[in-house]
Amino acid sequence: MNCNRILRLLLAFSISFFLITCQSSSPVSNAQTDAQSSSSAGNSGADCAKEPFTYDNGPLGQSHWCGACNLAISKLQAPININTKDAQIDGSLPSINFSGYKATKLVTSENVHTLKVDYKKGESSITIGKEQFKLVEFHFHRPSEEAINNHRTAMVIHLVHANADATAFVAISVLVEEGNSTPKTAALVNKLIQYFPPPDGLQNAPAGVDINAADLLPVGSYPENRNYFRYGGSLTTPACGENVTFYVLKTPVRFSAEQLKQFERHYPFPNARNIQNTNGRPVVQTK
Repeated sequence: MNCNRILRLLLAFSISFFLITCQSSSPVSNAQTDAQSSSSAGNSGADCAKEPFTYDNGPLGQSHWCGACNLAISKLQAPININTKDAQIDGSLPSINFSGYKATKLVTSENVHTLKVDYKKGESSITIGKEQFKLVEFHFHRPSEEAINNHRTAMVIHLVHANADATAFVAISVLVEEGNSTPKTAALVNKLIQYFPPPDGLQNAPAGVDINAADLLPVGSYPENRNYFRYGGSLTTPACGENVTFYVLKTPVRFSAEQLKQFERHYPFPNARNIQNTNGRPVVQTK
């Protein structure tokens, strides 16, 4: 793993430790605490998304995330645990059409927590019913964020799509288990590992290094998938905006043990948000 990346991660945790020390040595009044919480909650949107955060329990950790992440009025936070017995079967759910996925040049975005692949310059899209959503990026969480019957898999891939005016998002969740992958999936994952980004996260791979997100889909999902759970949720990083619909594919993909180790070596700290309360929201599934 690159030493610069380790230093950046350690810096974030050092800040957390410093803040803990300051808080323990300097009593804070209730009024001050309330004011700080209000200020953090009010910092939403683009400004919030730029703030450093961690996945631990420190001052930069999940309970202190800004935006909608910890507001009492936020009732659609993600991820959640999906109890398959409670998920209502809906025979009218449309298929997800992935035939609009196309090859594009590999470009990564700056992200200290995980590999994030930028697809905004590509022309890939999905169609659900009659509505089209453009693929804007995909990234990985370790372990999976969504749980199925209280079980989290080794990783999850989130393929993030936006509608025409970028006011609503669709996240296709592809669960990842350890095992023998298909040749296409293995080849793409190996390519992503080969071109893991440098510490600043910006990677413009050489000409000719193309990828197709369709190669990350489970067997039987291309060109259409009719086997998923659906629920209304949020972004799982600050500012946790509640304008995301999740489609969790029931069939997982598989990465080899060595491929999973490569992700862990390059991004050694887990980056899965805690399971959130469903607050009675409906979870539906295909037949």
